[in-house]
Amino acid sequence: MNDREDKLKQARLQVNKRKMAERNAQVVELRKEGKTFQEIADKFGVSRQRVHVVFQKTNNELLNE
Repeated sequence: MNDREDKLKQARLQVNKRKMAERNAQVVELRKEGKTFQEIADKFGVSRQRVHVVFQKTNNELLNE
């Protein structure tokens, strides 16, 4: 892998991390609005369990800041 490809890969990773952080924040916000895990899962096209895990992880990170 050359330097240009490495920089492009790093840039893509940063974009993906930002998108994940935005989605995780949306999950927490939707829960605060009273949405169920199933409603959020349907919105994002993932399982209810995945939403639950994301919510717990993100919420714990926010509480520990």
